Amino acid sequence: NQVFERDETIAFLENIRSSKVFVLAAGVCENFGITCINQNEVALKKTSIKNAMVKILLVDSSKFRVVKNAYFADLSDFDIIITDKGITEEWIEIINSHKIQLHIV
Repeated sequence: NQVFERDETIAFLENIRSSKVFVLAAGVCENFGITCINQNEVALKKTSIKNAMVKILLVDSSKFRVVKNAYFADLSDFDIIITDKGITEEWIEIINSHKIQLHIV
């Protein structure tokens, strides 16, 4: 992971509002939330999610029921999830129960 983050980046993003944010995740768990591998990404992702009108999670189906060490959001924080055809019926039901739009591509 080649993340370049400084305190100034977060301060800059605090004043930015966006219509949409696209966020990647390494793990998606109903109980433990949305996670990534690198703790350095957490502040950037949280700030971007907080300041966007529409939050879109981009995640491949292998990441469902996976928990990584760096928590940054809950499933319910997202409006839309985009994933691939490998998603299970169980996860489709979970996402629908949270009233999150699901796009399978």
